[in-house]
Amino acid sequence: MMAPLTEQDRVVIIGAGHAGGRAAERLRAHGFAGGITLVGKEDVAPYERPPLSKSVLLRSGSEADTYLQDLAWYAGNRVTLRLGQLVTRIDRDARKVFLLDGETLPYSRLIIATGGRLRDLPVPGADLDNVLSLKTMADAVALRARLDTARRLVVIGGGFIGLEVAASARALGCEVTVVEATERLMGRAVPKEIGARVAAVHEARGTTVMLGCGVQALIGETAVNTVVLADGQRLAADLVVVGIGIAPETGLAEQAGLETAQGILVDDQCRTSDPGIFAIGDVACHRARAARPVESWQNAEQQATRVAAALMGCPAPELEPPWFWSDQGDLNLQIAGTPVHWDGAMSRGRMAEGSLLLIQMDGQQVTGTIGLNAKKDMLLMRKLLKAGCPVDADSLTDPEQPLKKTVMAALRA
Repeated sequence: MMAPLTEQDRVVIIGAGHAGGRAAERLRAHGFAGGITLVGKEDVAPYERPPLSKSVLLRSGSEADTYLQDLAWYAGNRVTLRLGQLVTRIDRDARKVFLLDGETLPYSRLIIATGGRLRDLPVPGADLDNVLSLKTMADAVALRARLDTARRLVVIGGGFIGLEVAASARALGCEVTVVEATERLMGRAVPKEIGARVAAVHEARGTTVMLGCGVQALIGETAVNTVVLADGQRLAADLVVVGIGIAPETGLAEQAGLETAQGILVDDQCRTSDPGIFAIGDVACHRARAARPVESWQNAEQQATRVAAALMGCPAPELEPPWFWSDQGDLNLQIAGTPVHWDGAMSRGRMAEGSLLLIQMDGQQVTGTIGLNAKKDMLLMRKLLKAGCPVDADSLTDPEQPLKKTVMAALRA
């Protein structure tokens, strides 16, 4: 194990996104007085991504509202920003990072926070002018401009980003069709019944949801005007958004000889197979606890905090149960916990009455929960998940029993 950082040390962070930006903040908060350099391929300072598909598209918030810190913070805290820069190589033996412009950055410790790259749609016409995606601030600004004039939007991919874009576009008055290749929405993350309820909410707003529909081609001269489905159906479109997921950006790590699988493999301290290199955020995959990286706001926050503690020789902060949310118009969906499956999950409430909880248990212990428009209830369920204490299933699901009373009794027992 390496010694904690001193003021003579230099930390280089590759990736100036949410996780990378927070890591720089946490290092300074822990008292690190040495050099910190943040290298990012985007030309903007670190920002949070969740608002891109909501407030940025809807113009209910500005781009500046998403920034983790303003530029003055980085200058005042001696964090050097190298924005609009690509890292071409990591030399582990020399402990140097090489940039595309020829600059070389020496490091004492290296943090890789390169996130993920968008999966391409492998069909003819995917490179036409009005086929967009949404991952970066630049993507959001470009899509926002197109939504000003678009009338018929086709969203390819029924995952979280696709559905958030669909909800925002519908609120702006677009005719929206969501095309999903599998038989349910958000299939990797939620059970079929939740996907069906979410589909019903979107359809009630006037969005068309098409399940089990692959895409064969996008047709147009310079811009798409028709989406051809695998079964031959044709959908008119003057704007297409592709949201079929991301793949962890492991290229630099692989070139450097670090161990990777579904991401860069890390331990509890976010340390890679090289003791001087750490990985956090969407690119990092825990060796024991996950089959793939965890793509969430919470994960970026937690790992940034843990890596800073590890580098400074401080005790690791307690891990919170995994938690994720997606705002799709007036629908708030939250997922907490890591159940093996959702088979036999119990429900509390009814969507017809405004909110719903789906609860998965192993014996008397809650292992996972999904909430639809149930923000207060999810706060309680997350406390229960963190405590890991037994609770009576009948009381949890009985609408006549106040959930707060049931949860607090379990926490006190």
